[in-house]
Amino acid sequence: MFDTERFPPVYQPTLTGDEKRQLEATILQLYEGDETGLSRALYYRADCDFDAFMSKKDTFRDRIFLLLKALSNIGQVVYLIQIILVERPAHPVLASLLDKWPNPPELDAPPVHSVGGAAAPPSLPQPPGSGSEPAAVGGGGDPWQVVLLPSRRPFLDRSDLRTSCRRVGLSDTTRILTVGGPSESGKSYTAQYLRGVESLSNGGPRPYVSKRIDLNRLHGVVATDETEDDRPLLEVDGLRLAQRLALALTDEALPSHAADSIGSEQAATWAADTAFSIVSRAKQDPPRWLILDGFDKTILSPHAQELVNSVLDEVDASGRSVRVALLGYTADVSWLSGVQPVTLDLADFSDGERLSEYVINFLLEVRTAAEAGERPPYTDEQLDADVLATLALIQPTAPDLHVLEAALTAVAERVLVGV
Repeated sequence: MFDTERFPPVYQPTLTGDEKRQLEATILQLYEGDETGLSRALYYRADCDFDAFMSKKDTFRDRIFLLLKALSNIGQVVYLIQIILVERPAHPVLASLLDKWPNPPELDAPPVHSVGGAAAPPSLPQPPGSGSEPAAVGGGGDPWQVVLLPSRRPFLDRSDLRTSCRRVGLSDTTRILTVGGPSESGKSYTAQYLRGVESLSNGGPRPYVSKRIDLNRLHGVVATDETEDDRPLLEVDGLRLAQRLALALTDEALPSHAADSIGSEQAATWAADTAFSIVSRAKQDPPRWLILDGFDKTILSPHAQELVNSVLDEVDASGRSVRVALLGYTADVSWLSGVQPVTLDLADFSDGERLSEYVINFLLEVRTAAEAGERPPYTDEQLDADVLATLALIQPTAPDLHVLEAALTAVAERVLVGV
C-alpha cells in the first residue's frame, strides 16, 4: 500500500506502540466517513496503491492498521503525517508527534499558502480520471519515452528496460515481460513507468489499465526459507492470489466455483480451470497490464505456483490483449513462446557521464513541464545548480536509487508546484 522503499531508513526506530495507537486513532477520527479523502492523499503523496486500498474487504480500521504497520522508519512516519496535515492542518496530536523528530531534508513539510491573509493548505489533485492530475511529459509525444511521471516522480531508466516495456506493450505476439536483477536494482520502478505511460492518452482513450499485485500482501504462512537479509520468506496463498487476479483483470469477484473447488482437486487442474475463467473474462477496452511484484521476497504455495503458470500459459496462447510483467521472477519461462526478458543492474547510474546525462535530461523535462504549466522560469543557472547538487548526493561506486529519486522528485515539486 505505502511505498516503503521510497525513502531511505535514516530515522530509527519507528513509532512506539502507544504512538502508533495514538496516530491510528487520530487518522480514524479525521477521516471517518471520508475514506476516499485519505486514499486520494496517499495515492498522490506516498504512491499508495489506490485501487488496492479502496477495494480491500477489510474494515477501514484494518486498512489503517496495515498502513501504519508498513512504515519501517521515522522518515516515512514524518512524511505520512505531513500528507495528512495538508488536508487536515494544525491538528494538535499530529503536530505533537511531528515535533518529536527533525524533518529529513527531502521531506520538508508542505508549504502553507496564504489566501486572503489567512493560512490555507494547498489543494490536492483529484483521483485519476478526474481530468485534473498533472500530466507526465517527455518523448516528443511518444508516451513510451516519458521521463517525468505523473505526481512529479522520475522514471529511473535503464538502457533496455524502456525498450522492453514498449516492445511488450505494442507487440501482438510477445505478451509477457520478466524483470530480473539483484535487490535494490529498481525492479519495482517498472510499475511506476507503466502507470506513467498509461496516463498519457493525449486526449484519447487510455492505452491500457495497469494493475499491480504485491505478493507480499497475499501470504498465508511464513515459510522456513529466508531472504538474503535473514528475513523469513512469505508463502503466497493460492486462493488469495486468484481473488486478486480476478479483480485485477475482470473487475469482478472470483467465481464461487473456483473458490469452492480449491483443495478438492489437484492443484494443476484447479489452476488451469481458474486461470481460464479469469483470463477469458479479462477486460479488453482498454486492455489490462497485470504487474506481479514481490517474487524475490516470497515463495509460491503449490496452488499459487500452478496458478501463475496457468495464467501465463493462457495469456501467451490465447491471443487476448492482456499483458503480464513479472518482477523478480526467477522460475523457468522457456516453455512460453512470447517472453521479453530484461535484467537490471546499476551500471547506468555508476557511470558518471551517463548519470549526468540522465539527470540533465530529466531536469530539462521538468523545465518543459514548468513552461507548459506557466510556472515561474526555471533558469539555466537554477538547472545547473540542481544538477550539481543531485550528483553530489550519489556515490558512483554504490548508487542509491532511493536517494536519487528523492532528490529529483524534490526538484520537480519545487519547480512545478512550489513545494
